[in-house]
Amino acid sequence: MKDEMKRNNNSYTVNSSNSNLITVNSYSSKAKELLEELDGNPMGIAIELAEKLDDLESVDYYKILAMNSPISRLFEALSITIDAEKRDRIRTKKPIYFQGILRRWGIQTKWKEKS
Repeated sequence: MKDEMKRNNNSYTVNSSNSNLITVNSYSSKAKELLEELDGNPMGIAIELAEKLDDLESVDYYKILAMNSPISRLFEALSITIDAEKRDRIRTKKPIYFQGILRRWGIQTKWKEKS
């Protein structure tokens, strides 16, 4: 029955004996270390976001985003975006999907240039 469920559902159950499963809510120690290392360094955060989103030409935008947004929420949105990409759920580009998540959370994603 488990194999049948696996074939029909294409997912694993919560009670799986596989201790190596990574869930949406789990944080690896590497992610925590990265967050602590980059906290307070907007350019480092910007580079990390740009690299993961394959959007290096927008590093300056991500720097502004990092200076004006909660860092943990940025990395949470990044994690969701990467997960969605792995599941072939992104119909646009990763940066657009990422910004959509931030907008839904009420995080500002656009700024006007000062004259």
